[in-house]
Amino acid sequence: MIDFYCRFKYGTSTPVCSEADKQKQYRLSKWYTFGWGVFCIIVAQFSNRMGSLIEAVNVLGSLFYGVILGIFLVAFYMKRIGGKAVFWSAVVSELIIIMLFVLDNNGTIGLGFLWLNVIGALLVCLLAYTLSFFINEKKAATVLL
Repeated sequence: MIDFYCRFKYGTSTPVCSEADKQKQYRLSKWYTFGWGVFCIIVAQFSNRMGSLIEAVNVLGSLFYGVILGIFLVAFYMKRIGGKAVFWSAVVSELIIIMLFVLDNNGTIGLGFLWLNVIGALLVCLLAYTLSFFINEKKAATVLL
């Protein structure tokens, strides 16, 4: 409730609420919990085609872990690259990773799902470095390796 509802309704994570607002939030929290449960059941119904639980977690994780690793690599080793360049490189990289995943599932390309981690991390680093030249921010783009 605090992270979603209160932050978007009141603009802060610590709103001053009346007793009626607290009752409304309590009822809404039940609906949010119900919705999350329905979402989890739907995902569980469709994930049974992925094999074992370990493999399913690795396949789904490989869609996101590489991009997240790339964001951390840029933050630690490419300190002069600004946030806008990193954000847009992460968005573009994630779209490319999803495209590669779909192409692999269709049999168009033969790419193991673990390679998506490497590709995602490298894409974020390379795209962030390239975009930093085109996006005007206060920081200059230099690579600190």
